[in-house]
Amino acid sequence: MKDAEANAEADKKRKEEVDLRNEVDQAIFATEKTIKETEGKGFDTERDAAQAALDELKKAQEDNNLDDMKAKLEALNEKAQALAVKLYEQAAAAQQAQAGAEGAENTSSTKSRR
Repeated sequence: MKDAEANAEADKKRKEEVDLRNEVDQAIFATEKTIKETEGKGFDTERDAAQAALDELKKAQEDNNLDDMKAKLEALNEKAQALAVKLYEQAAAAQQAQAGAEGAENTSSTKSRR
């Protein structure tokens, strides 16, 4: 019975470790993609902060330090979210500008038909 409890605890810890490593891999992949998407779009401050957090997380991953990986993952998620928000805001502004231009175009073409 004691062996089963000990193994269950070890299994739980191992599962948490595997889940953390998977989450770290996914965050690294997603952040690298977002950083590439924002190149040349004027988000240098946010992109640089996300890149620095990404580099720190990769270092913790290489060092195989689980506690450090958890902390660095949280930091990366904050920085990557700030970058994603900027990207979203820019896309929304571009969409509004396009809708406004189309509305103005439709208004002027309606007036010229009269």
